[in-house]
This record gives sequence, C-alpha cells and structure tokens, in this order.
Amino acid sequence: MIINTREDLDAVKGTPEYNLFMSALRGTLFELQRDDDLKEWVLIENNDAIESFGFTRADFEPIELPPVPAYEPDNSETLQKIAELKSKLASTDYVTLSDYDKDKPEILADRQAWRDEIRQLEATLNDD
Repeated sequence: MIINTREDLDAVKGTPEYNLFMSALRGTLFELQRDDDLKEWVLIENNDAIESFGFTRADFEPIELPPVPAYEPDNSETLQKIAELKSKLASTDYVTLSDYDKDKPEILADRQAWRDEIRQLEATLNDD
C-alpha cells in the first residue's frame, strides 16, 4: 500500500505497515550535518516530514537521539590532487633517465615542485 497522506496512514492504523511507516517518520526527526569547522557531526531537528502528515514532535515522545558517527575529515580533494601530481610525475619519468638528454630543466623543476606539493599534501592528511 502506498501512503501519501494522513488519511492513507490512518486507514492502515494497527497494521505492521502503519508501525513501519511511523518508524520511518521517527527516523526523520533529526538530520546529520557535517561541520568541518567544528570537526564534528551536528544533529539538526527536522519536523518537515512529520508535519506533512499532521504530527508534532510530541506524537513521537520519548524521542531518542540517534547515534552520531565519528567525524572523519573529507580528504577526497587532497587525495585527487595527489593522484594528479603523481600522474604528472609518471608521465615525465622519461626525462630523468640517465641516457636521456638532460636539456629539459623546466620539466625537472616542475617534477621537483610536484614532489614538494605531494609531500605537503600528504603531511596535511597526516595532521587530521
């Protein structure tokens, strides 16, 4: 059965479907938001779903706070940048071969700059 309105919900009161739907509504009472400044997850009260069915928070008492996961920094951009720099290094490996013409100082300088940036980015990952 599809439940779109309070009337739909009231029509199945006392059934497992009703209990399941009410449990799902209870799950919408809070939403988790990542706060990178505070380096933690924050619980935000959200009444939108329950109010759309004519309920208030009082209809769900006692309200238990959901578990808050451990904060882990989002390092995806840093990891992507490291991968890009390592790819640049791999694509210019030929310049560092001993039998290759060393007349490419700009590439050698770029390679050193990329290695330095990789070290710096990896250090920031270890700081978290």
